[in-house]
Amino acid sequence: MSVVPLLPETAPFSPEQRAWLNGFFAGLFIVPIAAVLQHRPAPEDKGAVQGAANVLSFVGILGASAVQWVALQGLACTPGQVFWFCGIAALATGAYSAITRGRFIVAE
Repeated sequence: MSVVPLLPETAPFSPEQRAWLNGFFAGLFIVPIAAVLQHRPAPEDKGAVQGAANVLSFVGILGASAVQWVALQGLACTPGQVFWFCGIAALATGAYSAITRGRFIVAE
């Protein structure tokens, strides 16, 4: 299976620049999510919501590293296959969450 990279190998970026760009675009993804988590809860619940979000983030990081280790070592998958598996699992989880919470389709 071939993987289409976000930045082709012929792009004029060094590995350090690619790492920086990955971090930059990850920040564009996470900052709006963090802003919503800080804005939406009631004032008396903000600390609890932010604490829970932080704990869940680190649980997810640990879980992701375990899944990747099992896939690479135990199942002998290639890094590209692990990437696609994790991406599809994230999309499925997000769609399930949106559908079950009734926020998949905006009615107004």
